[in-house]
Amino acid sequence: MLKALPLFIAFIPVVFFYIIIDQVSVNLPWADDSILMYFLYTYKIPEVGWLHFWKDAFSVHAEHRIVVPRLLMLLIYLIQGEINVKTVLLIANLSILGSAYILYSYFKRSDLSTWFFVPVTLLLFQPIYWEDSLWLICALQHTLVIFWVLLSLHLLQFDKKVYFISACIIAVLAIFSSGNGLLVWFSGILLLLMQQRKKEVAIWAFFIGIAAASYFIGFNQTSPSNYGESLNNPVRLIQYVFVFLGANVSVTNTGKAMLVGIFIIGIAIGSLIYFVRTCQIKISPVWAFLVFLILTASLVSLSRSWLGLSVIGRYQIYATYAVTGAYMLFIFLIANYSWKKYLIAPLVAITVLYSALVWYVYWPTLYYRKHFMEAEAVNWQQNGEFMSAYESDNLITKRFYPKLVKDHIYRFPSDLHKALKNASQITSLDSVRYQYEPDRMYGRTEALVVEAPLINPNEMSTYLIMKDSADRKFLAPFQVSSNKVRDFITTGQLYAQGGKAIILVETLPAGTYELGLFRKDTIEWLAQKWIKPQRNLN
Repeated sequence: MLKALPLFIAFIPVVFFYIIIDQVSVNLPWADDSILMYFLYTYKIPEVGWLHFWKDAFSVHAEHRIVVPRLLMLLIYLIQGEINVKTVLLIANLSILGSAYILYSYFKRSDLSTWFFVPVTLLLFQPIYWEDSLWLICALQHTLVIFWVLLSLHLLQFDKKVYFISACIIAVLAIFSSGNGLLVWFSGILLLLMQQRKKEVAIWAFFIGIAAASYFIGFNQTSPSNYGESLNNPVRLIQYVFVFLGANVSVTNTGKAMLVGIFIIGIAIGSLIYFVRTCQIKISPVWAFLVFLILTASLVSLSRSWLGLSVIGRYQIYATYAVTGAYMLFIFLIANYSWKKYLIAPLVAITVLYSALVWYVYWPTLYYRKHFMEAEAVNWQQNGEFMSAYESDNLITKRFYPKLVKDHIYRFPSDLHKALKNASQITSLDSVRYQYEPDRMYGRTEALVVEAPLINPNEMSTYLIMKDSADRKFLAPFQVSSNKVRDFITTGQLYAQGGKAIILVETLPAGTYELGLFRKDTIEWLAQKWIKPQRNLN
């Protein structure tokens, strides 16, 4: 019973993670998800032949050939009869569980206490990479490519031919899941060289190299990347690598993230020296996996550092795996020291506190995402377009989303829409503060910032509702923040008082809008109105 206790504790954050993912995920394809939905749309067009089908499957999105995500979406559609984003998200997120099991296998084959595995699940199953868990295209790209790479490198350590062939096939899946999957080629070569398997090195380099080369046939990058500008500032380029790797620990302070990134690379270098000196390479696939993450950080730095140092939400999952991989390498480096047993309690305690703090801080973000997606589903059903999407995105989705709905390929979630239609309407003396900021949003697009200091998010969710002169209604949730820990302990109130809605309004026509608050089954119309000015085209 006591032997099973650490595994039981390690499984608690896993179960909690998937329960929350199920609660906050919404069946709504958003932004770049339209690329995946368009693939389903073209599949249903009778005139589209198999040649055109495979051409679409291998077409480039940004710098990625997302063949595996597209085909997985199609497979789920064929099985279910319609596409449900929640189902796809669950399948993609299960790959994290698969990764955790692979990492656990190294503890299982060692003499280390299973208690050392507990921090692995506490580090892995957390909300800091919520975009990669709740945004469809990120989950199918980033989350899956990490699993494919880890699984491929894990299988490479075994001598049997079937494992090697499987590793090669899975590496190809990684390459055609996300652009950075190409880096598995180099990590695999390093791992096989470390194992002194020269024949396999040649086969791997040749066949995976062919797959990687085919990636660039007819390649046309559509996303902006200024490599020359990045190379002109090598200091910032290197700093970005460290920030990318250490972002899991500090998402707001690039200095702290940089220190963590330096530590992670230090562990990778120290592990390599240890492997060379001792020839003990049982954990070498994890090292090769960490090399893949470092190379990914370098590639992203090369394409993004010219924009400045920053932590990008959709890359957080790489930082999570980086700190987890570094932790595992550290534990195996000290495996032969008797004093390691004294580290168990502090390591478990620190990661428990860290995990609890991250969940506490990100809890409002998770539920804001849920309410945001539900509100945008309402906006589409009410008005045939999303409110907080750029005009270019709306023009794309207007082309084929109605057809997807008509053909029962996809259905918008309807609970909030029904609640809004059946809500009673009253007038209220409450007021909000608002300010129109034409250059607030990314790309210098128009935003309306609305603050409601009197709402209590601990009682119920509140949405801002706007109505134009044609009686069209638009919804946007208020973003709230966690209470201070001291206030949470003394009052039991998770959220701080008040909320703020920052709304992209470039798609809204100029005119007068009534403002109101939508709570549960009631719309409270305020006396205030907002007048959107005519757009200045100069």
